[in-house]
Amino acid sequence: MKFFFRYVLTIIFVIFFMFSSVHASGDRTEEVNQYIKKIKSSNIITRIEAAKEISNSGLTDPLLFDLINDILLNKYITASGEKNIIDEISWLCKALASSGNPKYKSTLEEISTNSSDMKIQNYALQSLNLVDDYAQRNKDIASTNYVDPDLSPESIRLINMIKSDIITLKRDGAKKIFRSGAPDEKVYDIVNGELLELFNTNLQDNTAVDTMAWFCKVLAASGHTKYTATLEQISSTTDNSKLKRYADEGIKTLSYLQ
Repeated sequence: MKFFFRYVLTIIFVIFFMFSSVHASGDRTEEVNQYIKKIKSSNIITRIEAAKEISNSGLTDPLLFDLINDILLNKYITASGEKNIIDEISWLCKALASSGNPKYKSTLEEISTNSSDMKIQNYALQSLNLVDDYAQRNKDIASTNYVDPDLSPESIRLINMIKSDIITLKRDGAKKIFRSGAPDEKVYDIVNGELLELFNTNLQDNTAVDTMAWFCKVLAASGHTKYTATLEQISSTTDNSKLKRYADEGIKTLSYLQ
């Protein structure tokens, strides 16, 4: 009898652990299916927008990227002339690179060499050189270092982007939050903390300043007046005119809500 109860408890524990792991990482099957549907759309603008979104999604599912790979190989030879068609192929190249999977390098290399359109060649070459960088970005997005069972998987991914050591990934995370919002208020708290930390490092290169400017925009868009103090601190102490401008705009935006 004791063995039986121990066996049952073990099964329950395993099931609970599996459920918890899925919840923590987030099952993105539905998201992948939605992107597949958009990539197959008859509307070219829908396909372009989907490719743009995929390039910052952190997705790695081969079901999606094998499809993009096949589409590129079938389309790139005849793609020329019309702006939307060229844009679609160019963004699909970047989307393919965002998988971080080296198996797609051969496709990007082929397009960069054999496409009849110079813009497509350039985008394919740029994308080819980004595959390894995207592999690291995807690891950061899927990181399990930050744990909060009260937050949605999407919020965790956004926080991972914001807390990444890759400055461009921080910035892309801020852009994503600004354009689509964050599911949980805690995300904005993380942005606030990362903005202060980055500001206090006194980084003045263009990418760092641009990232902090996007952080200011995110805090303003949050609608939470508690972030006014952070924006005021930055505005009153920064020597960078661009950063001060965005901090001031954020203060002004939040002042309407007081």
